[in-house]
Amino acid sequence: MKVYKSSLWLAIKFPEKYWFEDTVCHLIVYPKANRVYSIQRAVYAYRSNASGISLSSIGKPKVVDTLWITLQLLEDRKKLNLPENDEYFRSVIGQIKMNAQRISSLKNKKADMANFEISKQIVNQYCERGIERLGKDIILQSILSNDFNSFYWACIYGL
Repeated sequence: MKVYKSSLWLAIKFPEKYWFEDTVCHLIVYPKANRVYSIQRAVYAYRSNASGISLSSIGKPKVVDTLWITLQLLEDRKKLNLPENDEYFRSVIGQIKMNAQRISSLKNKKADMANFEISKQIVNQYCERGIERLGKDIILQSILSNDFNSFYWACIYGL
């Protein structure tokens, strides 16, 4: 989907033995770019790989790697002094949603509730300045109002 200048990858190391390590692209590498261009035509066809991590991870306990990767990359962003702008805050909420979708595949209410608690921690620690800017985002509002059910269903249905 994207072509990156090779210099953006300097000093980037993917965490080994963790799933969802490609999260580094949208939380670290993309924000490091000075310019981003989009083209309107399709230049490749996406092919779904039945044995790829996106499909084969469903329901496997290792999906909780998504939380570790998220927390680690948010800390790395701080160390790199990457900007905390509207795009960043939307990206964090998007990652929270993705984490919830992945963890819900475990079909384990305790895991879902633990993810909700970690999501609240993420918002409090990494999005405090963006709360007003994100406005009426339903996922953010459910976290702020401590409403697990709204959070869960908003994430699962992609609201």
